[in-house]
Amino acid sequence: MATKGKCGGLLHCFRGIHALGLARSYSGFPMAVAVTVPSIAISFGVYGAAMDRCPDSWNLLTKSTVAGGASGLVASTVTYPVDVLRKRLQVMGVRDDLAHRTWKAEAIHIMEAEGPRGFFRGLGPELVKVLPTVAVTFTVFETLQAAGSDDTEHRALNNDHVAGGKVAAEEVGSLIALRL
Repeated sequence: MATKGKCGGLLHCFRGIHALGLARSYSGFPMAVAVTVPSIAISFGVYGAAMDRCPDSWNLLTKSTVAGGASGLVASTVTYPVDVLRKRLQVMGVRDDLAHRTWKAEAIHIMEAEGPRGFFRGLGPELVKVLPTVAVTFTVFETLQAAGSDDTEHRALNNDHVAGGKVAAEEVGSLIALRL
């Protein structure tokens, strides 16, 4: 039913989840947390450091876009091996035709079958996706922070950024529309 990779609607999907069992439907969830938490922590850490290193002549919009994109690249690259394990465990959870392994056994399998490069398979497309996504995320974050600031000096420094944020918000809306 759900193991063929096709879904005939919402009810069909729920029946597939019921047939697999709730626990198998969430296989890979612990690994998702193991990827997401460090990735976000690394991203914020790199973002702060990158913002500090941007030239003072850059406006906040440019700084946040560049620093955000860089932080996403670093965070995704560092956590990508665990993300590969996460994706494989999730697929194993819903496919009966695949061997089911623990994350440790899958890591050993990847190393033996593909070598270290196996942990970075698909990194290129991931980075192409992450760079604009995290750049826009941090740009919107800074825009909203500047717009809500009571500090007149902060608002004065960020007037150009708030105006640029309208463009960023339109871009976010366009990206969301494309995904639908």
